[in-house]
Amino acid sequence: MMNFIRFALLIATASGIAGAAWGQAYPAKPIKLVAPSTPGDAPDVIARLIADKLSGQLGQPVLVE
Repeated sequence: MMNFIRFALLIATASGIAGAAWGQAYPAKPIKLVAPSTPGDAPDVIARLIADKLSGQLGQPVLVE
């Protein structure tokens, strides 16, 4: 009987967590894109071009750091 109660609590907790995860629209806040170089280098420029395209497609600001 105790195993059944534990199993029922586990299922209830898992379904509560899964239900809360579906409550938010993705992305809910600005996205950070990290460029692994100094500003002005080629990877930074490419990251900024990608961020511009992603912002338009996702409808959410994409910040390059």
